[in-house]
Amino acid sequence: MNREERDAISKLCYEFRDIFYSDKFPLSFTNQVKHKIRTVNEDPIYIRPYRHPASQNQEIEKQVDKLLKDNVIQNSFSPYSAPVHLVPKKLDASGEPKYRMVIDYRRLNEITIDDKYPLPNISELFDKLGKSQYFTTIDLASGYHQIEVQKEDQHKTAFTTQSGHYEFKRMPFGLKTAPATFQRAMDNVLRGLQGLHCMVYLDDIIVYSASLQEHIIVKLKKIFERLRETNLKVTLDKSEFLRKEVLYLGHTISKEGLMPNNDKIKAVLEFPIPRTSTEIKSFLGLVGYYRKFIRDFSKITQPLTSCLKKKNKIDITKPEYIEAFEKCKELLVNAPILQFPDFSKPFVLTTDASNVALGAVLSQGQIGSDKPIAFASRTLNEAETRYSTIERELLAIVWATKYFRPYLYGRKFTIYTDHRPLTWLNSIKEPNTKLTRWKLRLAEFDYDIVFKNGKQNSNADALSRIRINALGNDDISLKVNVDINERNLQGHIDNLTEEITRLARNQHQENPPTPMEVSPASERTLSVESLGSSTITASEIMSTIHSAEDIDTDGICILQEAIDTKPNQVLVFPGIGKKY
Repeated sequence: MNREERDAISKLCYEFRDIFYSDKFPLSFTNQVKHKIRTVNEDPIYIRPYRHPASQNQEIEKQVDKLLKDNVIQNSFSPYSAPVHLVPKKLDASGEPKYRMVIDYRRLNEITIDDKYPLPNISELFDKLGKSQYFTTIDLASGYHQIEVQKEDQHKTAFTTQSGHYEFKRMPFGLKTAPATFQRAMDNVLRGLQGLHCMVYLDDIIVYSASLQEHIIVKLKKIFERLRETNLKVTLDKSEFLRKEVLYLGHTISKEGLMPNNDKIKAVLEFPIPRTSTEIKSFLGLVGYYRKFIRDFSKITQPLTSCLKKKNKIDITKPEYIEAFEKCKELLVNAPILQFPDFSKPFVLTTDASNVALGAVLSQGQIGSDKPIAFASRTLNEAETRYSTIERELLAIVWATKYFRPYLYGRKFTIYTDHRPLTWLNSIKEPNTKLTRWKLRLAEFDYDIVFKNGKQNSNADALSRIRINALGNDDISLKVNVDINERNLQGHIDNLTEEITRLARNQHQENPPTPMEVSPASERTLSVESLGSSTITASEIMSTIHSAEDIDTDGICILQEAIDTKPNQVLVFPGIGKKY
């Protein structure tokens, strides 16, 4: 922050100095909302207090005195009582351990009626940050304690310490419906400003703008005015003003885009290899919060998630188990910067499917230089693993368009796939029931499907398959047995390449030939020339072609798509009279 910026923000903070909390005065409260605790019955819940070491008892009584001074709690005669315990806070610059006193309201929460007020979708909050250059995060002083508990319900919050029996006048942490109450209050306070000047998730407020003048004179001033009107106090030391990069909701935000928080990455790196299902869930929960940064997340974590099934045992000696664990760490450390979406520009959706998972990338920009906005993936269920390849590839598109629907609906976008038959989707004359149903689901979108071969399709999940399925119910595949010797291998590859290319170019461009399966009994092999005892498959031919010459023609693409792992099947192009 330069001198001009410091002077401007200092002047604004001085003008609104009354909104900043000082521990010299009791903490005030807002009149926007009061917290209610609705229970299914009025039977008091009493739990004996926990025993603590002497040092912790001193800390508890110190915090109780502070709460009494701030008028947050009062002495109680309530028949209710919940136990108290201490939770360590994150170390600050001083390095001294600090604790937060927490009341164990689990039994009270069991009989509390839910408050269905929604919390904001974090992804939607980030979507509004595009084109911003300056960011400010505002920290409310003990935000929950600035909201009153309805007088009729205060006795339900009672707790006991060595020094006495108390109850909360302000909303405590740990109550089941407290987040809903707090979000409702903040939405009321900042109504009309959210989405234009700021965003709020519980007590985390972020202000964003494209220019310095707009940030200070317009946005921050309006928010400070609203906080003053509603009597909410801010902690000056914990607020960050006019930053080019800030931490917000576990992410690092800058004008370039979104990155994982370094502290969270450190926690992932220090996580020991999980040995129990509970530890696996804990690790996946920690990493899963950042799954939109990890390409092919579901496929990578499949060896871990499969251990959560009752029939499977956890075996940490398995190479695939350890590899999945380490791969998650590696990809999170090297996570790309995700750009913010620009809703004035078209989106690109790249999809892919493997035998175990679906994957998608939402991006924007010119193909080849498009920048990712988010990655998404999910594993296939048992029934889906038996789908034909075209069904899995189309399922990936149907699932991805639903997942990214808030970005895609009502806008023209492009779908990129490495499965050419999907580009013929709307011209299939007799699709099966499943394909018909999925085509109807896609009808609400305005899109073009474009083929990109595997090498170009690098923005999708790198599943590295060379296989295709029929446009009907069953798989088709290609097997070419060529008797050759090693000396003339490349010559026969060239001959095969020329033949396939010639056949492909002779077909009608408007109606591409539809692959049809021929039963194994009628199989014939294409013998280029019998020169020796060596036999190679078409997949080996294609691998050699790409590594030797990097050939990329229509004929080669058709051949590559025809390759499948099922043996004893051939591919026929109707009207040509050729079998491969």
